[in-house]
Amino acid sequence: MVNPNRGIAGAGAYFANAHDTVPIQTPTDFGYDANGVDVQFYSSTAGAKFWWDESARTVYAGADTKWVDMKLFGSTTGAYALWDGSADTLFVTKAKLTASAKTDVTLRGSATGAYVIWDASANSLIATGKAKMVLRGSTTAANVSWVPASNALVASGKADVTLRGSASGSSAQWDASANTFFVTAGNLTASGKTDVTLRGSATAAKYTWDASANNLIATGKAGLVLRGSTTAANVSWVPASNSLVATGKADVVLRGSTTAANITWDASANTLIATGKAKVTLRSSASAIEFVPASNSLDLNLVGVSCNNATTAAVPNWHMVLIKTGTNLFAKVNCTSLSTAVYSYIKLNATSVYP
Repeated sequence: MVNPNRGIAGAGAYFANAHDTVPIQTPTDFGYDANGVDVQFYSSTAGAKFWWDESARTVYAGADTKWVDMKLFGSTTGAYALWDGSADTLFVTKAKLTASAKTDVTLRGSATGAYVIWDASANSLIATGKAKMVLRGSTTAANVSWVPASNALVASGKADVTLRGSASGSSAQWDASANTFFVTAGNLTASGKTDVTLRGSATAAKYTWDASANNLIATGKAGLVLRGSTTAANVSWVPASNSLVATGKADVVLRGSTTAANITWDASANTLIATGKAKVTLRSSASAIEFVPASNSLDLNLVGVSCNNATTAAVPNWHMVLIKTGTNLFAKVNCTSLSTAVYSYIKLNATSVYP
């Protein structure tokens, strides 16, 4: 029934005649303070209605599988939120969808256990299960994606990625325009048995950390520069010349499989030092100069260098071994033929010569 003073009241009040018009004064109350009633607006589809459930203090738009659309307009032209019941979708246009302070929000996908949650207490956005997360930039095709199937964070297009540490100025940055990964005032660590591949702009130029072999492998035209604490002191691998180059005041130590066997380039002394059982061989074509620590000898094997003796003409080979025995130094010389074992021994720290 219609109460001219309090509007429509009573548990059974309704308008059922779609062809008649019943005037309702404005404003009109449904129920009155502390005495609410259910209010239902029916559509032409059975079960599809909009209603206020007084007992639950809830507004319902439609019912299960009986959808209706609901549109909420804002103060800005064209700003609205639309629940499209037929598409099971909430559209927000020219407006903001905001969760108030300390409110958690969960967005669920079609795959079981795939969802993204905003954890307000931790100030964190968390992708769980098979949920993929994509961050898109203003540049076409520039985006960063979390791909759960491969447990990988992928930067595509011209997307830069910067990771900041707790220390001031500490960061790691992928600069897409320069095809370069920069680590500033921090550490780059691959834990466990993780392989790492760094690719350059040149075809097949890459660095691979092979965790199973504990090796860093430079492939193709990839160069490597190791810098020291001293200015301009560095060691570089130059693939164009297949060379390892020490620059400035950089020392280089090459260690062998035998204990204490190593070769050291001492930059401050401009000296190459062989230590322990390390053997040194200098080669030029077929000629060689070789230091053999096991016999404390220096072996000079020169091919194409002529020498003469009392019985033969000039022989185009010359072989000499310097041997240290105690306090004596001997020269073992073969000036006939490298294929014969005829040597002369010269004691260099005395005047004696014997065959």
